Amino acid sequence: MTSRREVLQLGAFGALGLAGMEGNDNVVPTVPLLTQSLLAPANMPVPDAGVFRRPPVLAPYQTGFDDGDPDRPFAKYALTQKLGQAQFDVPLMISDAMFNADGSLGYNDRLHSSLYGDIILVNGVPWPTMKVKPRIYRFRVLVASISRSYRPTLSTGDPVYIVATDGGMVPIVQPVASWRHGTAERYEILIDFRKYRVGQKIELKNLSNKNNVNFVNTNKIMRFEVVADSRSTRLASRRCWA
Repeated sequence: MTSRREVLQLGAFGALGLAGMEGNDNVVPTVPLLTQSLLAPANMPVPDAGVFRRPPVLAPYQTGFDDGDPDRPFAKYALTQKLGQAQFDVPLMISDAMFNADGSLGYNDRLHSSLYGDIILVNGVPWPTMKVKPRIYRFRVLVASISRSYRPTLSTGDPVYIVATDGGMVPIVQPVASWRHGTAERYEILIDFRKYRVGQKIELKNLSNKNNVNFVNTNKIMRFEVVADSRSTRLASRRCWA
């Protein structure tokens, strides 16, 4: 009898050959194991071509008291993209995936040892470009990959500033050129875009770590493009931080 582990070790054609020799009618159905995405070239994501997408914010739109009773407060919430000062406080969920030819998620757990994709996603978008203003941004970064760890760094070589981890705020802000970021870990970082000119593009790259399985573009995470800041945004920021 051919076990599932033997099927994975032998591959589709080897397992079928073994089954034929054994005369086994209860062979586990097999398909070739994926090693990278099978998308057609026209459907394969291109680094930096995707538009960054921010998760919506759950915000209250109505508060009050049921029947005017102060012991029965209520609040109604809705998802919104109205950000205000929160436009400079950005969640980033980084993951990797591989896809079948039909666009569905591919799967190969390498004998239960790991699962690595060849496409990097940020908030579900492959290698997006985010337009940023010449301001300081706070990014709340979560790695949601199953196996892959990351070592993010800016293409300019400038430091990012770690202000918080899973354990909360750090006692002293740490400027780093890169940091090791494992799966399910959270870091909060500051990036100062004030030093860059309007139109400049800065990549958030991935230096990777030992034991990762890397592909052509897994050294890229996303790109930032600096755009002009409006006067109204600057005034609103001054009022907020005053």
